Amino acid sequence: MLSILKANYKNKKYPIYISDNAIKYLDIYLKGLKNNYLIICDDVFKDKKKHPEIIFSKLLKRSKVYYFKAGIKNKTIDCVGKIIEFFYKNNTTRDCEIISIGGGVVGDIVAFATSIYQRGLNLIHVPTSMTSMVDSSVGGKTGFNQYDVVNLCGTYYHPKITFIDIRFLKTLSQRDFLSGLAEVIKKAIIYDRELFDYLVKNRDDIVKLKPEIVYQIILISVKLKLLITTSDEKENNKRLLLNYGHTFGQAIERYFGINQILLTHGEAVSLGIVAASKLADQKYKLKNIKINKLLLEKFRLPINFTDLKIKKKIDIHKLIKNLDSDKKRTFDGMRFIISKKRGTGEIIYEKNISLIKKSFKAIMK
Repeated sequence: MLSILKANYKNKKYPIYISDNAIKYLDIYLKGLKNNYLIICDDVFKDKKKHPEIIFSKLLKRSKVYYFKAGIKNKTIDCVGKIIEFFYKNNTTRDCEIISIGGGVVGDIVAFATSIYQRGLNLIHVPTSMTSMVDSSVGGKTGFNQYDVVNLCGTYYHPKITFIDIRFLKTLSQRDFLSGLAEVIKKAIIYDRELFDYLVKNRDDIVKLKPEIVYQIILISVKLKLLITTSDEKENNKRLLLNYGHTFGQAIERYFGINQILLTHGEAVSLGIVAASKLADQKYKLKNIKINKLLLEKFRLPINFTDLKIKKKIDIHKLIKNLDSDKKRTFDGMRFIISKKRGTGEIIYEKNISLIKKSFKAIMK
């Protein structure tokens, strides 16, 4: 299985390899390089006995490697500084290739460091989590967290090439894999009804990680992300739709603290999708929340705090306050993405606190 997609942004064009053996093509690419390369790798891959030998053939032996301790708590300016120190100590020049191997946290922070060191180095993405494959490695967003706000600081910086090897999914826990599917479900609801139906039809094979089915999901998701982001690279209009579930979701993440382990980013997005569905149903007298919840439940994603076994009482007023400090707040009100029918999304601005409160209440049970 191999697809090579073309990312055609205004000032950057590059290929994305999607395959069940993409590392082979990375290896071929690196052998043809005349300049040096450095690798920054998720430290989970230090344990070669635990994970298959899909990247450890000759790749890591031919380069200096910085093992990054992954996890949202390490997505900080201090970690950016450590990566820059790694560049500096290895006499990195502007023609050097920087290879990021890891999930969304590793990809985002390495891309940010790469974008600012000597005003930009060559970046190669090798995403290893479902979230990074279908979402964060595509579109050029980089960043780190600050003041307990997700991706408060960042840049737009595209890679030179991306290699998506679906075999990395076997290294994930089922929880992490299913969490990444929240980003796929998001796209299905706001942009692709056929993808929505495909997810319903192939649920069992997806959960079992059947290669050809998972490959298709990733391929469709990356194509959708490219379609949206190449037409609105800097998130001025159409790209905002990709924040579906994230306005509520990031308020939830901030409530518990972005460094906590009670819920993953994908689980927060899942709850955010339920809350956004409730908002749309209230405002436009719809009945979409039921079918969206059913799809999320099919993939064992939470539709309320009880599903996450969170027993502490949730303060809705604090959740609403978190919304107020979100990057999506404007003079017209809080910006939400909603879907009135499957496969379509739209931007609304809401000031009615009562509606927002009822939306949060939908995930309290």
